[in-house]
This record gives sequence, structure tokens and C-alpha cells, in this order.
Amino acid sequence: TLVITTGLSGAIDVAGIDVRAIIWPAAFTGTTVSLLGAHVASKGGNYAVPSTFTAVKSSAGALVTIAFNASAVQVLTEAQRDAFAACHFVKLQSDGAEAAARTVTIVGFTRNT
Repeated sequence: TLVITTGLSGAIDVAGIDVRAIIWPAAFTGTTVSLLGAHVASKGGNYAVPSTFTAVKSSAGALVTIAFNASAVQVLTEAQRDAFAACHFVKLQSDGAEAAARTVTIVGFTRNT
């Protein structure tokens, strides 16, 4: 799960996870979230959450966004799933300043390698 406060969530490690859906809360101030991503190299098998995250964009240069759907399990499009797969860590950035802490659940399965 990710908690979004003041518009930005904490980081979640999605390396090796096939992200398929998002479970949205009933209330959400913004109408969409965009993905911020980071990738790190292993240092002796240990991973530290990076301090710098950048906007995740499609090959056409468009910001990858996901529209909010209240109290729903929202299945992601192939392009949205690919955006998660391209990152080691992700954060979600709401397009609105959230009025309260919002918990968003990321649904995925361990990828077969």
C-alpha cells in the first residue's frame, strides 16, 4: 500500500512485481495520479530507496497517468503496467493537494523470470 499525503506518496519497491491494478479509496482530492520512478543498482544485495525520482513518460514523451475511480479495483492498461515494470521504485503524484492521507493499494504478482 501507498499513503498519499499533500499530493505525493512514499516509495514502493516494484522490482520483480507484475503490477496489475490499483485499489482506490472512497475519497480522493485529485482526479489522476502520475508515476514517478527510480532505478537503483544492487550493492551487495541491499537496496536503498533512492532520493531522486523522475516523471515516468511513454515512448512518445507523454506523462504516464492513471485516472481516479472511487472505491474501485482499477485494472491498469498495458502501457500503465509497462510503466511500473520499467521502474525499481515508484511514487504516485496526485494532481491535487490531498485533503487528508489517502491509502492506495497496488495489486500485483511476482513475475516469473
